[in-house]
Amino acid sequence: GKGVPQSEQEAIKWFQRAADHYQIEAIFEMGKRYYEGKGVAQDFTKAWELFDDLSRRSIPWAEYYLGMMLLHGQGVEKDEAKGWALIRLAATYSKCPEANFLYAKRIKAGLIPKKDLSHAFKYFKRAASEGYLEAFYENGVLLHEGGKGLPRNDAAAVSWLKEAAAQGHAKAKNLLAEIAARKK
Repeated sequence: GKGVPQSEQEAIKWFQRAADHYQIEAIFEMGKRYYEGKGVAQDFTKAWELFDDLSRRSIPWAEYYLGMMLLHGQGVEKDEAKGWALIRLAATYSKCPEANFLYAKRIKAGLIPKKDLSHAFKYFKRAASEGYLEAFYENGVLLHEGGKGLPRNDAAAVSWLKEAAAQGHAKAKNLLAEIAARKK
């Protein structure tokens, strides 16, 4: 902290105190800490309880974490259908880039019936709008390759890829070089 020595244990104490008073951000922070085992012993059951409480309040990040826990059987019985349903729910909000990204990847892979690549583009775009670097690259690839529901557009692809490359994305840099080489 500023002017005070940093103390993980002191931070946890204050987060827990705020969580006990139903402060949403603090409940989420404690859930994340239990999920990751950061500053506390990893406890998926406790993380589940905290995220479940927030999910009932329609907090997309909590829905995302619950979905991930169901997908991987962390603290609960593995249930991919319910896990993906929660990730899809979290992806309906634009403030959860990880959920948007994962949902877009499933669409791109053809795992979501009746959804074409224009839908994948939309969810990648949401993730990118929140700064999710890999989403810039994925949209560049989608536009470069084109496909079902999304026409090929190299000019737009280059724009997305340049954004990813400017942030150090190696695959974006390589694809930009390939596109440039083909134009010669």
